[in-house]
Amino acid sequence: MRSAFFNIKDTTTSFLALTISDSIDGEPFLEFEFPDDFEYEESADGLVVRCNTNATLVSCKMNLKASSKENDKLSLARSIDLNVGGGAGVGPFLHKDNNGTTLIASPRSWIHKLPNWTVARKVGVVSWDLRMQIAPGSVLLGGHSAE
Repeated sequence: MRSAFFNIKDTTTSFLALTISDSIDGEPFLEFEFPDDFEYEESADGLVVRCNTNATLVSCKMNLKASSKENDKLSLARSIDLNVGGGAGVGPFLHKDNNGTTLIASPRSWIHKLPNWTVARKVGVVSWDLRMQIAPGSVLLGGHSAE
């Protein structure tokens, strides 16, 4: 008999050297959109050529509760990036499952735009739109420990 264990609290996420852990939204917390690895060309006689895109740009949505103190940090990081210039808001991203093998890391990540914002009776979710460069083939989407 086997079982595996996952707990969102057993993951580590950091962005621009800021640990992201307060009031994360678990449904989902992070949503990654990876680029295509290949493009294809097909000739009139049916020959298919597979072309490596070498694409490195990844989109990520980071969902936090509107009450999260992480929103303050991310707002400040965005402001620094826009007002200081020179790449002041570009830095590392890391998501690691400490009870499994998933590892997503980037040396260069940044806030793409200010999140949409709503005010309502309940706090709701703030969805930060991030971009990052990740070398093709360097992401490990893994499993969890099994006993």
